[in-house]
Amino acid sequence: MDRGRARFYSGQSSAAVSDFVHAAGVDPEYIYAPIWLYLARSRAGQQREARSELAKYAAGADLTKWPGQVINLYLDRETPESILNSARDSAPLKDREQHCEAFFYLGQLALQRGERREANRRFQQAIDTGVTNFYEYIDAQIELDRLATMRQEAAK
Repeated sequence: MDRGRARFYSGQSSAAVSDFVHAAGVDPEYIYAPIWLYLARSRAGQQREARSELAKYAAGADLTKWPGQVINLYLDRETPESILNSARDSAPLKDREQHCEAFFYLGQLALQRGERREANRRFQQAIDTGVTNFYEYIDAQIELDRLATMRQEAAK
């Protein structure tokens, strides 16, 4: 997963796909692998394959437990509002952790839709949770930096 994320953020989306395919095969119960596989395929311009693989995974998975709802979000079966509701938990730390993830994955959805301002807002919300030990927190920082660079380049 780590190498896949590194490749994903270094612009090697196609190479990241193979890492996430491998990770999904190693542990079919690890729900984050198909989510990241979907993100990598989408960023590589393989939207049809991304949705198809995610739908296959969803058919055999329990998507009622967090973060299963994220898969349903990417399959257009959930809304951003329902994802945020699903992330709620009575335990304050778990609530912040799940919201960190929810905001990050909502930011990714906004990027896919070309909604950079919304993506920026969602990634900032992920950071605002203060859950510094989560990949989604770290990756939200990376995405914010990438969006800032894109804005600077567009302004030139």
